[in-house]
Amino acid sequence: MSAPTSDPFSCASGSILIKFRATRSRRIDLSQQTTASGLARSVLSNKPQHNTRSTQRGAYAVEFGLVFLTFFLVIYAILTYGMIFAAQQSLNAAAEQGARAMLSWEADNGERKLAAEGKAKLLTQWITDIAGGALNILPPCYDGQTEDAASSCDKGQARLVIRYDYGASPLVPTLTSLLVPDHLSAEATVDLGVVMQESPAGGS
Repeated sequence: MSAPTSDPFSCASGSILIKFRATRSRRIDLSQQTTASGLARSVLSNKPQHNTRSTQRGAYAVEFGLVFLTFFLVIYAILTYGMIFAAQQSLNAAAEQGARAMLSWEADNGERKLAAEGKAKLLTQWITDIAGGALNILPPCYDGQTEDAASSCDKGQARLVIRYDYGASPLVPTLTSLLVPDHLSAEATVDLGVVMQESPAGGS
């Protein structure tokens, strides 16, 4: 009985077959990876690309809007509050000069009142030209006599009151975001003293 003999060629062919299958499987894996990467690149290439120039233009437009709004609000606030300050100073000067005009002892009481109103109107003419009837010069009080309770004065005093309804007729169109006064007013009172003693009798 003869012993079985091993065939070296069959072993070699078996190992070659195993290597061939392994190589083939690796090739299939590489081809699948290549196909997947190609599909990914194609999908990415089909996505819409952002236009850099359009994006920059949009950013510039937003920045310009913010800068312009800030610049406009600053200039507007300076103009608005500057006009209010100038109007208030004019009212103060008009009330003071109008009250001083009533110290003229040569005139009677009626002429003193007219002089006070005339002086006040002269100094506030520019406000009247812009605001119209919103500026009100109350009838001046002289020596306790008055035609308006809002401008009454004591005996021996002369008083002039000027009021400006700024909310009804502003010098600059207002914005709701800014705080502006509704009314501006000024008043001045002078002590007649010796003037009353030297003024002629009579008058209103």
